[in-house]
Amino acid sequence: MSDDQAELLDGRYALRRELGRGGICVVHEAHHRFTERRVAVKTLLPEYAGNAYAAERLLVEATALGRVRHPCVVEAIDAGRAEGRPYLVMELLEGGRSLEGVLATRSTLGVTAGVRLVRRMADAIAVSHEAGVVHRDIKPGNVLLVRVPLQDDPSRKHTAVKVIDYGLATIDNPIGGNSESRPEDGIVGTPEYMSLERLMGTAPNLPAGDVYALGVTLYECLTGTVPFPGNYPQVLQAVATTEARRLSLVRSGVPESISDVVHRALAREPQDRYLHARQFCDALDTAYGDLDQTIAESVPSEDAAKRRKFSRAAYITPVHVTLDGETFDARSEDLSEGGLLVLAPHAIRLGATGEIRWALPVSGTMVTTRVRAQWSRANPEHPQAPCALGLEFVDADAQTCSEITRYSATAGSPV
Repeated sequence: MSDDQAELLDGRYALRRELGRGGICVVHEAHHRFTERRVAVKTLLPEYAGNAYAAERLLVEATALGRVRHPCVVEAIDAGRAEGRPYLVMELLEGGRSLEGVLATRSTLGVTAGVRLVRRMADAIAVSHEAGVVHRDIKPGNVLLVRVPLQDDPSRKHTAVKVIDYGLATIDNPIGGNSESRPEDGIVGTPEYMSLERLMGTAPNLPAGDVYALGVTLYECLTGTVPFPGNYPQVLQAVATTEARRLSLVRSGVPESISDVVHRALAREPQDRYLHARQFCDALDTAYGDLDQTIAESVPSEDAAKRRKFSRAAYITPVHVTLDGETFDARSEDLSEGGLLVLAPHAIRLGATGEIRWALPVSGTMVTTRVRAQWSRANPEHPQAPCALGLEFVDADAQTCSEITRYSATAGSPV
C-alpha cells in the first residue's frame, strides 16, 4: 500500500497495515510524511469514535508513556487529536515476538532466562510506579521480545524486553483531570493475572496489583501455566480460597529463594506482597544476584536454525483464518516462505485446510492465501492460553513469496 492510497491522519501520518487491536483501540503501522519515519499509531475503533471516555483513556495512556521513560517500555513519540479523533504515536517495534507467543510454542523458559526477563519487566514497572503510573494489565501478551543490535557491536544482536499497552493505566495528578478508575472501567484486565483486590474491584489501582501480575508472569515463564487458570469466576474463587502450588515443587531446579520471592508476590492480601515493583526487583536481585545480562537462553541455537527448511522472521499481524469451515481471528508471530506461526483460540486438527486473509509484510497489501494446518500445540494445563498453530502455505503467489524474502532479509530470526 502506497502512502497515496493510505488514510492520512492529522496531515502527517499515513496509516498502513494493521498491527493489532484490542477492546476499544486499533494499532496501525504508519509512515510520517515529512520525516519518513515508520511508527505505530494507536486510534479508537470506529464504534468508539464518539465515546468521550474511550478518548480520555487513550490520551491518559499517552500521558502515562510520556512519564515513563525506560528502555524496556515502548516509547511514546507524539499524541493529539485530529478532527476530534485522539491518537497516540509510538516507536515501531519490528522483528519481535510476544512473550505469549514464545510460551505458546516452548511452554517454558530456562530458569535463568525467565528470571532475567521478568526482572527487566519489573524494572520498567518500578520506574512506572515511581512516576505515579500503575499499568494494571501486565501479562505475557503485553510483552514483546525484540532482537536489536548491541551498542558495542552492531553486527551482533541481543533480546530487548519491551512492555507495551498502558491502555488500562492510571496516573497520579494527570493534567486536566483524574485518571483513577471509574464505574465505566468495571473489572478490567485478564483474570489469571489479576490480584484479589482487582478481581473484586475493591482496590484496583494499587501498585501491589502490578507486583502480583509480575509474580504470575514469572510463575508462568518457569512452569508453563499460571497459578490459577480458568475463567473469571473460577479464578476469583481459587484466588480467594487457595494458595498457589509452590514454584520449586512444580518446576525442578528453581531455587527456593526465587520461590520465596514469587510466592510473596502472589500473596492474597496486598499488604503481604511487595508494595511496589522496586521492592520486587530488589528481592529478585538478592535471591539471584546480578540479573541485568543478555537473555541468552531465549535465543535459538544456530544448529536449530540450520535444521529448519525455511528461515523465519518475527512478524506480528492480525490474521483472519478459515479452516475446515470454521472461521476465527488470530495473530501471527513469525513467518517464512513456507508459512506462518499464529496464535489461535484453540487446538486445530492437523491437516485441516482452508485460507487466511492477512497483510503482506512489505507493502501491507491484504491477500488471501490457501493454507494447511501443519502442526498444533495447546496447553492442557492452561486452557485459556492460545494455541500455537503452524500454517503451511499451499499455493503462495509470487508477490507473497517475494515480500516474505525481502522482509526476512532485514527482520532477522525471531526470539
